[in-house]
Amino acid sequence: MTSFLKDITIFVFGDLQSVVGKRGPVSQVRLRFQWS
Repeated sequence: MTSFLKDITIFVFGDLQSVVGKRGPVSQVRLRFQWS
């Protein structure tokens, strides 16, 4: 998976979690660590 798709996936998942009411920024950081 290219880093571009990674960023898009991380952005989408982070945004969805924010809408649901979860910790958006924290979730994005956690996803970044999982991808790396």
